[in-house]
Amino acid sequence: MINGMVGDRYRLQERLGRGGTATVWRGVDIDTGEPVAVKVLDAALASRPVMVERLRREAEAVARLAHPNIVAARDAGIGHDATYLAMELVDGPTVADLLTSGGPLPVEQAITIAEQVCAALSAAHAAGVIHRDIKPGNLIVDRTGVVKVCDFGIAQLRTRDAQAALTGPSEAVGTCEYMAPEQANGEPIDARTDLYSLGCVLYAMLTGHPPFLEQTAIAVMHQHLHRLPAPVRTVRPDVPAELDELIGRLLAKRARDRPNTATEARARLTAIRTAPTGAGPLPATMAGLSPTTAVLARPSGRRRAAARGVSPRWSAARDGLARWWLSVVAAAVVLATAVTVTAVVVGRDPSGHPAPVAAAPTPAVEAAPPAASTPAEQAPTTAATPAPARTGPATVIDRLAALAGTVQEQVDAGALTAEAGRDLVRQIGEAAVAVQAGKADKGVKKLREVDKRLAELRRDGKLTAAGFAALDVVAPIIAALR
Repeated sequence: MINGMVGDRYRLQERLGRGGTATVWRGVDIDTGEPVAVKVLDAALASRPVMVERLRREAEAVARLAHPNIVAARDAGIGHDATYLAMELVDGPTVADLLTSGGPLPVEQAITIAEQVCAALSAAHAAGVIHRDIKPGNLIVDRTGVVKVCDFGIAQLRTRDAQAALTGPSEAVGTCEYMAPEQANGEPIDARTDLYSLGCVLYAMLTGHPPFLEQTAIAVMHQHLHRLPAPVRTVRPDVPAELDELIGRLLAKRARDRPNTATEARARLTAIRTAPTGAGPLPATMAGLSPTTAVLARPSGRRRAAARGVSPRWSAARDGLARWWLSVVAAAVVLATAVTVTAVVVGRDPSGHPAPVAAAPTPAVEAAPPAASTPAEQAPTTAATPAPARTGPATVIDRLAALAGTVQEQVDAGALTAEAGRDLVRQIGEAAVAVQAGKADKGVKKLREVDKRLAELRRDGKLTAAGFAALDVVAPIIAALR
């Protein structure tokens, strides 16, 4: 870069943003007078062939794609002064900016943005380009509401030299919070990989928060591989059930359980946006896994603090996750979903939570038949009522959530068998349902069953003395209900 010029053609005027490897500038094409965005590779990286090749491939990828929802490339250059990519300048914020400044987006706006991203992905995939880094920061919304997908820097091209990969066979490339499980594992990817990332973006647009937040990138990727995110409607009850279900399909762990194409996903989004308004039943499970109880991961540490897009509304909702978990368990009880261990509030594994291990599901009770697009192994959704209001005593609901968390702690510590822990969590969930429905007497009855079961487990050697002491708090909860 000499005197603010690159490529003897582009005068840099204002720095727009900076990524991990390059800086994006607002500039002007001195030959035409048109404004441009110029992505300049950091000088320290310009001597690395792999980084230069990535920029070249980005230029090649975008050059293939002439689409109104994709930022257009104008020129690329590799020279002694700078290695750069000149692009269309889009005047508007990124989706990440919108989340940071205003929190979760209105449902219709989120759907409209996702529809346009699907249109861009359809064009990219048809041209043999997999983006691999769909995230809020790579989606720009111009002043007229048109969405532009940018940053194809790590895109994978299906070309004759596709074997000349820029990453190792097991190297994960992308942004961890929006990374598909196959990316995290360094496995082969396809168009459905971008659809998983789109599901994460939809989740973030509606909640202000990606599906998983943890303290380290490894912990986040572990969640993508092994965890179910909380259904969106546990945080945003105004989200249509059909949209929540679609997000569940997009976030399926196995690619074959996601929509097959971006065109299919876009058609579904359009149908949801144009359908009569009105929220349907809260789904009990997310798509794409063997039946398990949905786990509400609690963001903590640095990554929780880094969630700058979280609005006060989301913060309040997050504080109530323990209570909403009880609703999720209640739906799982109706479905008679069986798991080896159900995580509630606390637990331990590399990400800070125990990995759920699915056992053989028991027959579903009064469950609606699965939709035609639902995989055969997926637990059918139930016509449960929307998440109930907090009608029971606040302290009781909180104490029930804490009790369920203590059950999990005892399972983790080896003080309680996994099977017994599963049954206790189910019984606590049933009690919570009764309390939230204002049926205190029924809640007392269920809790007495829990108390009796604890004594039986201690007698039969399935619960240690220390575990029993930790869980011997049922009587005070019963007293609070009477």
